Amino acid sequence: MEQSSSLTLLNEWQEFPGRCKKTSSDAFANMNEDADNNIHYLSLSPDPHYNTWILIKPELRFHKFGGYCFVVVE
Repeated sequence: MEQSSSLTLLNEWQEFPGRCKKTSSDAFANMNEDADNNIHYLSLSPDPHYNTWILIKPELRFHKFGGYCFVVVE
């Protein structure tokens, strides 16, 4: 899941008084009272972005952004 806003992109086409200012915002969520949120599942991913890059700095790249992992089983 991801939440984002494209307000800064929309501003390029806004040419009226009172238009939205070019600002951005972030949202952070702590899930499960900062439990591990199944981060160990990332090591099972075939994608190096998940199985290596995120795990090099898990606090910065996973926990601070409300990360949560799950496995889909068919």
